[in-house]
Parts: sequence; structure tokens; C-alpha cells
Amino acid sequence: MVHTLQLKYILTSEDLIHIQKRKGEFKNTDVLFKEAGLKASVHFRKQYAYEAKDNENWHIKIHVNLQELLNKGTATNADLEVIYNKLSDFAKNFSLADTPRLILQRIDFKRDFIISDNTIRQAYINLIKKSYQKWGYFIKNTAYKTSTEFANKSRKVLIYDKNKERRNKHKFPKTYEQDVLRIEVQLKRRYIANHKRNTGLIDVLDNYLSEEMNEAYFNQSVLPIFFKGSYRTKENSEEIIDSSRYRVDKKKKLKEFLDYIERTSLNTAKEYYTVNTFRRYIDALKDLDINPIQLTNKLTTEQGICIETLPALL
Repeated sequence: MVHTLQLKYILTSEDLIHIQKRKGEFKNTDVLFKEAGLKASVHFRKQYAYEAKDNENWHIKIHVNLQELLNKGTATNADLEVIYNKLSDFAKNFSLADTPRLILQRIDFKRDFIISDNTIRQAYINLIKKSYQKWGYFIKNTAYKTSTEFANKSRKVLIYDKNKERRNKHKFPKTYEQDVLRIEVQLKRRYIANHKRNTGLIDVLDNYLSEEMNEAYFNQSVLPIFFKGSYRTKENSEEIIDSSRYRVDKKKKLKEFLDYIERTSLNTAKEYYTVNTFRRYIDALKDLDINPIQLTNKLTTEQGICIETLPALL
């Protein structure tokens, strides 16, 4: 459901005194409190360069790793009460309020796919790298071999190999991270604030931390980039198109559409075809379980098995 959270709590003068009694003097960005899955750092933000560090602009940033907090791979709606109770207990370290207002700064929704074969995990990443260079306000970044991201100033979509990500940090994957291909949708503070302004949805955890929100943001941010349909070789796609119910001329155009994407790019094809034609061909391929992003060649797995199709992740 959710991977990580960032929350903000604005400290009152009484809170500052309470913290100083426990921790002594502290500096900007100091990590004051830490436990499994939870970390709280203190920050001061000047509104103006000449402003003194009065007590009104100190705040706490809380970083929450739900996997570490719950010691399991994926949080579900059934875990919400436990999450809220742990956050409430943790907030007592720095807040005197009975119900401190924790402002949502960032939330990372995730889907984990257990894929034991290293070749197949990497194949999915390579295929996603062939998606749009630009979609809406998202810009693709393929600088890293083991991950691909599509980001703008308010959101990010990321796909990566968790095994390799941990090892690149010289750490071993935890049990629930082993062989995981992860897709994340990150909502940054700008998005959350704009969403509040445009829709009235208050920027608190209750409004975002749910499996329903996970589903909504994956449909909104990930599906248009990843597409429905299995990843297939050209030969396999053509066999399916030829055996479909479509007219002969439609079959020919669908195969030409796939060839054009393979020779150029998705963005080029989107500009070349009219909006309606592009959408119509994408929908037709989806109905046939064909992803417009194709396998260049058959894949040979680590077990030596030759495959010509990979199922869609979503």
C-alpha cells in the first residue's frame, strides 16, 4: 500500500521547552528521536533573511518507513490502527498536544512484485525505459541501469530492483525485500498542497493512507506510462493480431503501428498519429493483451528457459 511517509509538526513554545528538558540544546536538522521505522528531526525555517530564530518557526519532520515500523513487506487497511497508534505514541516525544496535527509532506505508494529471476526483473526495467520520454509533465530519467523514473515537480513514478538497490548501498535485502521489483508513486508536498487547494482534501494522513488511494494513484500516474497488455516479441504480437476478429486492413494498421513505435519511439508515434487514432490503436492492442512496448528478442531466463512474452505488471 504505502512505503514511506513524511510528516510535519509545527512546534509550540511549550513543545520546545518540553524537548529541551529531555534533549538539551539542539541545532537545526538534528535528529532528536529515532526508533524502528520512525525518525524525527528538528528544523527552523526563516521567512526572511533578517529574522531571528524565534519559537514560532521551529518544526519537526517525521520520516516513517512503514515496512520497518510493521516489520513486514506491505501495509494494508487492517494495519491502519496500529500505524496511527505508533505515530501517536512517537509524537509524545516532542508534542504536548493530545492530538497533534501532523501535516502530510510526502507519501510514497508502492506495489511489490516477487520475481526470483534476475534477468526477468531487469527485462521489465529495460522495457519501461522504452516508454514515453515525456508524458504530461513527467520527464523520463534512465540514468541508472537498475531503475527508471518519470518525475515532475510534484510527483514521481519509479520502478527499480530492490535487491540491487540494497546491495548498491552495501546492505543485504531484508526478507520482505528479497527478489522484489518495486513500483512507487511519490506524491510530494507541492502536489498535496495543490490538491488541498483545488479539491479541499485536507493534508492529513487519514485522507491518503488507504489501499483505495493506492489504487487511484496507480491508475492515474502509472498505467498511462506502463500500459495494459503483456510484453511480446514482434512475431508473437503479429500472430495474435492475425488471429483476432479485426478486419484485414485494421490488422495491417495495428502491425504498422507497432513497427512505427519500435523504429521511432512512443512520443514520436503520439505526435505522428492523430489523438483519436493513437488512442484507438492503443485500446485495440489492450483488448488483445498486447503492450505497445515490445520485446526486441526472445528472453532466456537464468534457468535457460526461452520466453517470448512477459505478463503486464498492472
